[in-house]
Amino acid sequence: MRLEWLQSIRNPEKLGSFFYWTELLFLGLLGVGAWWFRPKPPVSGFRVREADLQNKKVEGINLSGQPHEILGLPEDATVQQIGRAYRDLMKKYHPDVHPHAVGYPGGAAWKDAQRIAEAINRAKAEMMSRARLKKKS
Repeated sequence: MRLEWLQSIRNPEKLGSFFYWTELLFLGLLGVGAWWFRPKPPVSGFRVREADLQNKKVEGINLSGQPHEILGLPEDATVQQIGRAYRDLMKKYHPDVHPHAVGYPGGAAWKDAQRIAEAINRAKAEMMSRARLKKKS
C-alpha cells in the first residue's frame, strides 16, 4: 500500500495534484502564521496611573477629588442624575471631541482630556454602584 502511494506521487500524471494540495496547505499555514504574528495595534492608553491623579487639577476638574465633586453632583444623586452628568461631561471632555485635542492625538491637550475622561469614568462607576446599593436597601 505504501509503495503504491509513493509511486503515485512519482507518477508525472498525478504529480500536479499532489503538489497543488501541498502548496495550498503550506500557503494556508503561512497565512495563519502571518495573521497570528501580525503587528497588533497599541493598547488604548485610556488608563491613567494613580500617580497622575495625585493633586492634579486639569481644566478646573480635580482629578483626585471625590466622585460627586468630579461629576458636580450631590452625594445622594440618583442614577438618572449621574447618567446625565456623565454624558454632559463626556461630550465636553472626551479626547475625540475635545476642541483642543481633536487632530492632535498624543498631544498635551489630548492627554489631559484623556485623564479627565478616565476620572469621569471612575467617578461614574463609583457613584452608580453607591446609588444602586442605596436603591436596593
